[in-house]
Amino acid sequence: MQFRRQSNQDEQINLTPLIDVVFLLLIFFMVSTTFTKETHLEIDLPEASAEPATASEGLSI
Repeated sequence: MQFRRQSNQDEQINLTPLIDVVFLLLIFFMVSTTFTKETHLEIDLPEASAEPATASEGLSI
């Protein structure tokens, strides 16, 4: 009776999902750092000179 020898081929790990996740994380951190840089801009926003008129009516449903 002859037995077959198992092949000694190295199993390869599929790296495609890992590369996809790394690129997504890279894009996420690149975008998030550009948003944090924009918060340091000093912008003088205009202020209202009068209080806005609001109706103080009750809301009934």
